[in-house]
Amino acid sequence: MRLSTWARGRGVPDRAGVVRLSVAGLWVAALALGALVGSNLAGMQGGFVVNTAQTLVPLTLVAAGLVTLAAAMMRHWALATVAGVVVVGHLVLVMPALGPASTPVSGAEVETGRLRVFSANLHFANPDVGPIAREIVGSDANVVALQEVTETHLASLRAAGVVDMYPHTLLDPRSGGFGSAILSKTPVTDARVVDLAGVPMSRATLLVGDRPVELFNVHTMAPVGTQRLAARDRQLDALALMSRADSAGPDGDDPRAHIVVGDFNASRWHPAFRRLLDLGGLHDAHEQAGRGLARTWPNESLLPRFALLDHVLLSPTVSAVAVREATGEGSDHRPVVADLRVR
Repeated sequence: MRLSTWARGRGVPDRAGVVRLSVAGLWVAALALGALVGSNLAGMQGGFVVNTAQTLVPLTLVAAGLVTLAAAMMRHWALATVAGVVVVGHLVLVMPALGPASTPVSGAEVETGRLRVFSANLHFANPDVGPIAREIVGSDANVVALQEVTETHLASLRAAGVVDMYPHTLLDPRSGGFGSAILSKTPVTDARVVDLAGVPMSRATLLVGDRPVELFNVHTMAPVGTQRLAARDRQLDALALMSRADSAGPDGDDPRAHIVVGDFNASRWHPAFRRLLDLGGLHDAHEQAGRGLARTWPNESLLPRFALLDHVLLSPTVSAVAVREATGEGSDHRPVVADLRVR
C-alpha cells in the first residue's frame, strides 16, 4: 500500500495536501498583512487590535518578506507577487524612519544654539525614582521634561538634589498618570500647565541664546480600549494644530523654534502620529539621528521592547545632533536624551 493512500485513509493529508494547506495559509497571511499596511497607508485608525498591529510594522515587514520568500520557493508566482506588493507597502511606511546618522557630541555644550533634553516617563506606580534621578544628574541635560510625576516622585527628586540643579522649574505633580514637570538650566520666560483635549500637559518658553524656543511636555492617553484610543488620537490631532500655530512666526517670517517631547503612546506607524508630524511641520529626532527603529517600550517587562513611544519632535529650525535612550530603572518606558541645535 502506498504511504499517501494509507495517509488519506487515516485522514492525514498527503504531500500535495500539505502544499495546498501551506499555500492557503500563506495567502491568509499575505492578505492579512496587506490589509494592515493598506489601511495604515490610507490613514485608517482602526480599533485596539489594529492599533497594536500598527505598532509592529517593522516586524510585520519581516513577516511579509518571509511570505514572499516562501511563495517564491514554492514557485507560486501569483502569491509571491501579492506578497511582494505588501512588502513594498511596508517599506513605504518604514523607510522614513531610516534617516541619515549624525555625529554625536560630547558634553552638554551650552553655547548659543546647543541644547540637551532629557525626557522620562517616571511611571506613577514607581516607588523609587532614585535611579532615574541619578541618570538625570549624569546626563548633564539643560532641560528635563518628566511625565507621570507624583508628589512622592517630586520629594525623591528634591532629596537627590535634582530640583536644586535647575533654577527654572514648572512642577505639576498629580496622582495617577498625568502629573508633569519641566526643569531647566536655560532661562524660561513663560511656563504653564494647559489642557489639551482633556488632559493636563506642561509647556515653557525657553531662551536659548537670544532665541525663544517653545517646549511642550507631552503625555497622551494610553490607547487601551476604544475610548482611550480615540482620546489619544484627539490629543495628537490637537498637538498637530498647536504645533502648527506655535511654529509660525509673525507674517510667516522667522518661524519660531518648537520642541514637542515626551510619551506620545504612539509611533510613526500610527496614522494620527503621522498627521502630527505632517500637519505640525515636525520631524523626529530619532529619525534625524539615524535611530528611527529604536525602542523605548515596554521597559523592565517580560516582553521585549518593540515600540518607540517616547519622542523628541522638532520644528525645522531645530535639528538633532545625537539621540540615545537611558536605562529608566523602575519605569515602564526608557528615557530619551537628545542633543539638539537651534538655528
